[in-house]
Amino acid sequence: MAKLKDLLNTKPPEMPDHPPCAFCGSEETEFMALFGQFLLVSQYYCHQCGSVFEWCKLQDEGEMKREA
Repeated sequence: MAKLKDLLNTKPPEMPDHPPCAFCGSEETEFMALFGQFLLVSQYYCHQCGSVFEWCKLQDEGEMKREA
């Protein structure tokens, strides 16, 4: 049986693999963990600027893209 910690650190299929960073817009991001009461939010780490940001699974990737 899978441990709870392993389940919480497994990216659900409906979450994007590399959403754009909420701070710098880079797509060099990595899934970190699930977060929130109903597991609607995932935490991601940006390799470009070093920020941790949250992504809601109801959010569209297009709405986070920054315009140059």
